[in-house]
Formats: sequence, structure tokens, C-alpha cells
Amino acid sequence: MLTKVPDSFIDSTFQDHPLLQLQQQNTAIAGAELNVTKQGRKPNFEGRFFSQRLYGVSPYYSGFSVSVGIPIFGRGSYRNSYRAGQIEQQYQQKVFEYQKLSLSADYKQAYQQLQKNNDLLEYYQSTGLLQAETIIKAANLSYRAGEISFAELSQFLTQAIDIQRNYLDVLNEYNQSAIQLNYYLNR
Repeated sequence: MLTKVPDSFIDSTFQDHPLLQLQQQNTAIAGAELNVTKQGRKPNFEGRFFSQRLYGVSPYYSGFSVSVGIPIFGRGSYRNSYRAGQIEQQYQQKVFEYQKLSLSADYKQAYQQLQKNNDLLEYYQSTGLLQAETIIKAANLSYRAGEISFAELSQFLTQAIDIQRNYLDVLNEYNQSAIQLNYYLNR
């Protein structure tokens, strides 16, 4: 016998959904790239210590050097790359917000579908399946008693089987809706 997928869909937060986590990571990467671009405009300090031996000279030759790199040229390219980084970060944030809204709307739609299917399931479980069983029993009794022909019996049985098949279709749709909601909630 087919069973319903358990439904515990009260929580409608999507923070742990992989799609949103991926987009948050993309936003963080864009922010980090923007910080790297900012660092490129600052002066660069370098220092090194060296020791080497020259041929023919017995003591080692040692020393150190310090250098300072100050960006003088490329102000326009820096501004352009910084602005491009800002635009990328804003774009990634907008994509994140869009995906969150889209996920929320899809969740609400799937939840409404689940509620509709649940109402239909309750109807079939409380009334529809009992009607199908009653039709089958009454048709069999009437046929055995000779009150109806075989053609009428087959019509009644077809009607009862259609009710049972419709129940199974609704149960399948309910389970599909429940699975979809589990996807949105990352369960």
C-alpha cells in the first residue's frame, strides 16, 4: 500500500538551502576581490636579506635591501577595476536576493498545492474509497442476484476502479508536492 510522505513544513526558512549558500559564497568572493583591488592602490613595502659567496673572496658577501613601490600611474585603470569590482559585488548580492525571493515564491506555491492535494486525499480517505467499495459490493450482489447484466456490472466496476485510481493519482501528486517542499527546505 502506498503511504503519504510525512509533512512537517511549518518552517519556511531557506538559509541552509545549498543554492542560497552558493550564492552567498559568490557574494563573499566578489567582496574579497574588491578588497584585493583596494590593496593594489596602496604602497608596497618589500624587504630582503641576502648572503652570497663571490669567487675568489673568502668572506661571504651579505646585505639587505628595502624597497617601496608607490603606484603613480594607472589611476584610471585602478578606478575602472575598482568600479567593476563594486558592480560585480552588487550584482552577486542582487542575484542572491532574487534567488531567495524566487525560492520563497516557489515554496508558497508548492505549499498551496500540497494543501489542495491534502484536502483531496482527506475526501478520498473519508468518502471516496468507501463509495468505491460500496459500489463494488452492491454491483457484485446485484449481478449474483440477476438484477443487472454483465455489461452493467463492468460499468459499475469501472466507476469504482476510476475512483480508486483517482485516489492514487492524488496521493502521488501529494507525495510529489511533499518532496518538492522537502527540497526547498533542504531536508
